[in-house]
Amino acid sequence: MEKMSKGMRTKMRILESAKKVFYENGYDDAIVQQIADESETTLGSLTYHFATKATIVDAIMSEYLSAIKERIQSTYKKDKLNHFKEHFFLTIIYYNNLLNDEKTKRFYYETHLNSALFDFLFRDIGSIYQGFIRDFNLRITPSEFEAILIADLGARRASAMAFYNGQIQMSVNEFAAFLISNTGRMFSIQEDIIYESRKEALTFYGSQDFSDIKALD
Repeated sequence: MEKMSKGMRTKMRILESAKKVFYENGYDDAIVQQIADESETTLGSLTYHFATKATIVDAIMSEYLSAIKERIQSTYKKDKLNHFKEHFFLTIIYYNNLLNDEKTKRFYYETHLNSALFDFLFRDIGSIYQGFIRDFNLRITPSEFEAILIADLGARRASAMAFYNGQIQMSVNEFAAFLISNTGRMFSIQEDIIYESRKEALTFYGSQDFSDIKALD
């Protein structure tokens, strides 16, 4: 196994400490100096690896997304998954593990208020959505794709805030399924495919324990 460099060890220590600080303080009240102190790192070293608080969030959420994806691919037959179905599975797990814990839910809400997740979502989720186009041979131009992505992320942000404030009265499962179903419709994916993906995703989520996959500690 390749030995981890000192710089990488420092970076990982900062991330693990940030997860604890964000969990206890939320996004708004977390201070970068707190994360440096928790990780026993100088502020200069922290900002060398992560220029802003938002870039730390970006790294945390990318890691969280990857962990969910790896679990799905290791426990479900790959040949039965297309990109949309896989993302349906991922979305159910993603939101359940974020919104069923009050402290993580607060953090997630505050990152949306501050648009701290935008770069992560635009890059990582955009890459996933490109798979929809390939799988279903969708006739969507690059400019249309970018417009759909912006509209989808805007709708998710507004919906997340409304859910947190109690304006949307749904269970977390219902809310997560609504979001990804709405995304499918924006890409003109057939309703029967959306329905079957929803059914399989909820069944899969109910048959497994994903509580060990956490965005924050």
